[in-house]
Order: sequence, then structure tokens, then C-alpha cells
Amino acid sequence: MQKKNKKKKLTNTSVEHKTEKSKACKLNNLPVWQIVSGVLFIAFVLFLVLFLTESSTTGIDDSGVVNTTEMQNVANETVSFLKSNFPVSELSLNTVLKEKNLYKMSILVEDQELDIYTSMDGELIFIPGGAPINKTEFLKLKEENPVDEQPSQEPAPQNLTKSDKPVVELFVMSHCPFGTQMEKGILPVVDLLSDKIDFQLKYVNYVMHGYDEVYEQLLQYCIMQEKPDKFYDYLGCFLEDGNTEVCLNRNSILRADLETCISETDQEYAITESYNNNSTAFLIYDADNKKYGIKGSPALIVNGTKVSTNRDSQSLLNTICGAFNTEPAECSETLSNVNPSPGFGYGSTGSNTNAECN
Repeated sequence: MQKKNKKKKLTNTSVEHKTEKSKACKLNNLPVWQIVSGVLFIAFVLFLVLFLTESSTTGIDDSGVVNTTEMQNVANETVSFLKSNFPVSELSLNTVLKEKNLYKMSILVEDQELDIYTSMDGELIFIPGGAPINKTEFLKLKEENPVDEQPSQEPAPQNLTKSDKPVVELFVMSHCPFGTQMEKGILPVVDLLSDKIDFQLKYVNYVMHGYDEVYEQLLQYCIMQEKPDKFYDYLGCFLEDGNTEVCLNRNSILRADLETCISETDQEYAITESYNNNSTAFLIYDADNKKYGIKGSPALIVNGTKVSTNRDSQSLLNTICGAFNTEPAECSETLSNVNPSPGFGYGSTGSNTNAECN
């Protein structure tokens, strides 16, 4: 079942302030920002304008509005950005709400709670105790002024059971940014190896991203059952920006053709009933989750063994090809060795990471 973050209560106000400031400093400790004081000043002015000016058109009041898809996507992308670009071992989203013209997020940084703000398009991030961050400028300057790091290394070879046709099972949550990262990496491998492997996309037995995730996983499951020849094209489209309707239309998939499957599966596994009862359970693949001890998204199983691998297509191809009795010619092909970015979209790349939604 889902692991729940526990907040540590600090009774001394000065200690709490010191702790929050130290966590904020960790999130701002990148050398690239030493050369961009002008950009930071502009970003700070923009932040003040956004924070102090109440919208006259949106009608949003101080109480905030929670659980909107747009807000959740910005929050998820912000957390993914921070995890990918700052040296923090543990960081997760707690809550998010609208406050005037901003999104206010409560995040857990190494078990301590910290409030941060973003502009409503997610481009500007304000972390207390540090300079505001303009994401576009940050990534541009980071690329132009790379920080010296130890090169990432491929995980050690796994002792995999070999077979003529390896069984590859990928467990994800449809809206987990690290699950979508792995999906983007593995789709070219599935396309290349085709029927030489038995690839199965499955879902973790709990959800973390609201009803959008519950319904999307139910929908994807039924596309796999009823329209398997269209599923990978649908999934590739969905990974662009998470737009279900566009991807159904683009692939000529009618909801009417899925209604029976959706209704029967929903009843069999009490999916909507569980959600309405405030349960995070999503039990279609519960037995497999328990069999392999799945604790988060993504998790890759090859011939019954849970494996660790980088999430770029070449690394995934190498890992899976290591499970063949005799490698097919396709295993000699060259695929991209650049990690996809976490979250939706194909336009940027991410670092090697073992981060997961759990």
C-alpha cells in the first residue's frame, strides 16, 4: 500500500525557521547561479508583481482552489525539475493550492516541510531563503555553464534468467513523472524488438495523482484489451502532454468501443468505489505487485527479476537483450543513450536517476 510521508513537528519557532532556511539553501546551491544576478533580479521583480497583484479576471480568492488538473501538473513538473537539478536526496509534493496569482506548494525536503511558490505557468519558482528561479533561463545557463560531475555509470550487469523470448513487465503510474520517463525510454525498445519479447505494461497497485490517474489507467488497460494494435501509438501520444481526448481522436479510438470493458473492469476491481471511499488502491495487477514486491513507479521486471537500469533507450535495450538465450540482430542496433525528461513531453532531457513515485 501507499507509503505516507510523516511530517516532523518542530515546537521551537527559531529551530523551525533555521531548518526551513537550510533546506531552501540546499535547493539553491548550484554554482551556475553565481553568474546570473541580473536574471535573478528580474525574476524577483516578476515574483513580487505576481504575488502582490490580485487577478481581476480569475476570481480566485485567498482561500485557494485545490485539486485542479492544471495545478497538479504544474506541481508535478516543479517537483520533477527540482529533483533533476538540485542535490537533494529526498523531495516530494505534499499539497498544492492557488493563492492569488500563484500556486503555493508544500513540499517535503528530507522529511521537513517547506512552502514554495510558482507562477501559474510553472516558469518562475520562488524558494524562501534563496533567489527566484526562472526555469527557462536556469536550464539555458546550466547548459552553457555545466557543473563538473562524475559521469553517470550504467548499473552493474544483472544476473538475469535467460529465455528465447524474454518477458518484460513495466509497472508505472500513468501520471508519475518518473513512470512516464521510463515509458518514453522503453517505447523505442519495444518497437525495435517487437514480438521477440513479451512486453507487458502494468500499473502499481495504488495511485498518487488523483482521479485523472485512476481513470486514465482504467482507460489504458481497456485499450490494451480491446484495441491492442493501437495502444502504443496512443501511449506515445499521451506521453506528449497527457491529453487523453486528443490521443483517442488521433488514433480513431471510440470510447463507445471501450465502455463494456471499462464498466466490467471497474466493477471487478472496485476501482471507482475504492476512490470514492478515499482509498488509493488500484488493484488490477495487485497479485503481480505483491509477487515482485513493487513499491513504486517505475519498476522493471525482466524474466521475473526486478532490475535496475538507466532510463535511456540504449540502456534499456542492453538490459533486456541480456535476458536472451541468443541475442537477435536487433540487439546490435543503436538507440538514444540520452535519458528522457521526467513528466510529459519529448522536448528536453533528464539526468540518470533512480527516483520513483512511492
